[in-house]
Amino acid sequence: EKLGRLYEFNVAYNRLEGTLPLTEDNKLRELWSLNLSGAGFDGGLTGTIPNALGTLTNLFYLLLGGSSLSGTIPSSLADMSSLILME
Repeated sequence: EKLGRLYEFNVAYNRLEGTLPLTEDNKLRELWSLNLSGAGFDGGLTGTIPNALGTLTNLFYLLLGGSSLSGTIPSSLADMSSLILME
């Protein structure tokens, strides 16, 4: 609930570690920009691209290029009609 009004989350080129903590019941309903470009460029941000990204229905920009996330792009992203840019 406390992050319900978060609109933009930009941690590009920071030294993040661990996995991306998104779940299907996330509270980031208003988020329109998620920038993880180059986050964990030394392999710090790991894991797969969470299927829960598809629940961010207001997301316009999803930037993951240069991060250490792996795996396939979740099919839930195909249903995101507001998504303009995915990198």
